[in-house]
Amino acid sequence: AQSKLLTICFLGTLSHRSGLEKYICALGKLSPDNKRRIKLLIGGAGSQMQELQALAKKNGAPVEFLGWLDQDGMIKLMESSNLGLLPYDRSDFHMSIPNKFAEYLANGLPILSCTKGEVETFLKKHRVGILSGVNTAEIVELLGALIEGVPKFDPDHIIRVYEQIFSADTVFSYLEKQLVQIVSNRDEIEAMKRK
Repeated sequence: AQSKLLTICFLGTLSHRSGLEKYICALGKLSPDNKRRIKLLIGGAGSQMQELQALAKKNGAPVEFLGWLDQDGMIKLMESSNLGLLPYDRSDFHMSIPNKFAEYLANGLPILSCTKGEVETFLKKHRVGILSGVNTAEIVELLGALIEGVPKFDPDHIIRVYEQIFSADTVFSYLEKQLVQIVSNRDEIEAMKRK
C-alpha cells in the first residue's frame, strides 16, 4: 500500500538566519524508503537560495524550492501541508514569536520548530505543534517518527489559539491595558513625590 506523503512547508526569506540547513541535511540522512514518504516544500527567495538548493542536491534531500509565492500561493501551500516549519535557532529568535509562526497558526497549520524560548513555551502551552531538537541526529529521528504518523492536531483549535492571542482586537486591547497601567504607575509615582 502506498503510504501518505508527509508534507512540511517553509515560508520565508532564504538567508543565513533561516536555519534551514540542518533540516535539509536531516532529510538527506533518511533511508531511501523514508525519503519517498516525505517532502519539504520551500516557498520563498533570498540570498541563500542557490546554496540551499546545492545542499539539498548534494544530500539527496526530498526538498522542492517553489520560489517566491504571492498570498494565494502561500495559502494553497499551507492548506496542502501537514506541518509548517520554523527552523530558527539563533538566540535573537528565542525572545519573540516570529511573524511566520502566527501566519501558520492563522491557517490552522501545526508547527514543527526547534526554536527555544518563546516559541517552545508557546508550543508546549497551547499544543499547536511539535518541538524538534537542533542537531541533525535528533531531527532525523523525529522526521522518521513523523513519517510513521503525525500526531493529530485540530485545525479549529489552532485557529482559535491564533484568534485569542494574535488577532488585532486581542493585541490592541492588551496594549491598551499596558498603557493604562504605565500611566497609572506614573501618576502614583508623581503623587508619592508630592507628599
